[in-house]
Amino acid sequence: MIEKQPTIYKAPTVYKQAGGGGVAPVPGLPSNYESINSIRLNNISQGSNIFRVDNLTLNIDSTHFECVIERIGTNNVFRYIFSIGSLDFRYRNSDGKIFVDNQSSSGVNVPNDDFKKIDFCLSGGNWKVNGNNSGLTGTGANITEFIIGNYGSDLYIKSFKAYKTENGALVTYADLISVKNENNAYGMYDLIQNRFFTNSSCSQGI
Repeated sequence: MIEKQPTIYKAPTVYKQAGGGGVAPVPGLPSNYESINSIRLNNISQGSNIFRVDNLTLNIDSTHFECVIERIGTNNVFRYIFSIGSLDFRYRNSDGKIFVDNQSSSGVNVPNDDFKKIDFCLSGGNWKVNGNNSGLTGTGANITEFIIGNYGSDLYIKSFKAYKTENGALVTYADLISVKNENNAYGMYDLIQNRFFTNSSCSQGI
């Protein structure tokens, strides 16, 4: 479920308007939402997804997809963080090791006792995780959406951003933070498109 809300807040950074139409001031969080430390994206059924962030116009080349997450559990299974089309970004519960599609990124892992910022970026023809090559190569492609969470997610998440530098300016396409609303519904609020994402798979984090 997605709710759209007005905003009155402004800041001097350049942000991408929904659908790529010009620039807009940075929106703030409406008064009926409360920022919280994190939410939990619970494991859901196969073929389902949690948040589909759409109405975008961006090329993935040099775009940073940045999340702050903590893993749950240590069983030997893969957990989805986010997906772009058929390309999945995951971690392995047993050790927290990051995988881009079926390629692992050595030296980068998700802890199970603290939050860590993980940055995914297609740079120089290689998918990099916190600056480390994952082993997966790729080329830039235009996208209109990406999915946060998928079958088997089950993780704590603080925030998720998509941004890049264009013509010397930092452009942010999505800036989601963990929130709850006045009805105690947990989810993420996108400060760019002024939208609240929530469903029954979201609960209180830590």
